[in-house]
Amino acid sequence: MLIKLSQPATLNSFVQPVALPSTLQCLDIPILSDRDCEASYPGMITPTMFCAGYLEGGKDSCQVCLFNEWLTTTMATH
Repeated sequence: MLIKLSQPATLNSFVQPVALPSTLQCLDIPILSDRDCEASYPGMITPTMFCAGYLEGGKDSCQVCLFNEWLTTTMATH
């Protein structure tokens, strides 16, 4: 997912630019509710994280389609 920041990020040991591939890939998956996310990963999800995917499993980041609106650079789980 690409996000637009309200102000420039300060690069440090925790914030670094990401190298993007020359051929962009995507996966069309739903964003899960906070409740489902916490139930799947108890105590591991912070307010700055989200889960995406299917509770029953299935597609993951290795099964890609042509680029559309999603480029996942944030935690995406299934």
